[in-house]
Amino acid sequence: MLSPDKESIDQRIKKYETLYESAISAFMEEKQRAFRLDEKGSRHLGIITFFLGMMGIFGKTLATNHIPPRAALDWVLIVLFGGAFLSLSTAWWKTFLVLKNSAYPTPPVSVEFFDQHHILDILRSTADRFRQRLEDVRSLADRKARYINSSYNAIAVAALLLFVFSVCFAIDQWTRSAQPTISQ
Repeated sequence: MLSPDKESIDQRIKKYETLYESAISAFMEEKQRAFRLDEKGSRHLGIITFFLGMMGIFGKTLATNHIPPRAALDWVLIVLFGGAFLSLSTAWWKTFLVLKNSAYPTPPVSVEFFDQHHILDILRSTADRFRQRLEDVRSLADRKARYINSSYNAIAVAALLLFVFSVCFAIDQWTRSAQPTISQ
């Protein structure tokens, strides 16, 4: 390796151009990752909202037929449905947080700085600013990924609770239809 004194200006410019290009490339890749998380969050938010609406409609029927609870199975249905609704609402909130945090800072450009400094200083300074912004965007994308994963977990819990609820609801409907009615 050449010492700084023996390194030519062209070599130094080439080195800092490489640093600059690497910084921009890394920044853009991380920004694309964050955009993909935004798109995924947007799709999931729509789907979760639809299912919450469906649960609201079904919840009205549940409330009409099982509140006040008359048997242990009524309590089981109410608790399972409430847990599934709460879990799906948590998934909605976590997914909403993915979309809420969508500011991707780009390094500022100063014409005065470009006019007053040598190309080596400009390349190094700009590369440093992109590296700093890369850390900001990476932190934001990591937070979004955690929210998406948390949302997936809440959806899985809701799906499990809804499955058990469906089985219990089918048992409830079967036992209700099997009971003789008292005619007058």
